[in-house]
Amino acid sequence: MSEWKLWSDEKPTDFSTLYRWRVPMRLILGLNLQPEWTDKLSLVGMGVGDNEWWPPFSHWDGYTRSVPKGTEWRLAAEDEPKGDIFWRGLMMQPCPFTGRKPTVYYHGSYATAPPYLPEWLGIRSYMVDNTGWRDAKKMQDAWNVRPGITE
Repeated sequence: MSEWKLWSDEKPTDFSTLYRWRVPMRLILGLNLQPEWTDKLSLVGMGVGDNEWWPPFSHWDGYTRSVPKGTEWRLAAEDEPKGDIFWRGLMMQPCPFTGRKPTVYYHGSYATAPPYLPEWLGIRSYMVDNTGWRDAKKMQDAWNVRPGITE
């Protein structure tokens, strides 16, 4: 696995590969979380320069393009497919049926919003597809309420 690099120190150069992205821990829907996900770079200009390739979650204010301060990236491993999100800070117990961690997904506050700008979170596991949690702590507590399960 490659090591993490700060976007501000070094930019990725291969526009055809998948990268693993993460932003610093931040308050997301009431809980301090650090989402980590896989995605490619996007062409955001006319295609005439290397500086026109940015992460798809970059922000354009009409004058300059930016990413959140402290954004890190590394080459994605083969077992980290696009759309795979890991939520550091979210403590979810394993599914009582499968023994695996549930999938936590999000709905962005706008069409192409990154994981750190969700409108709500959802849980998906065996026999469970629960959406619309606007409070990450309440979602975590509701999932973990089952007796007899320890971390």
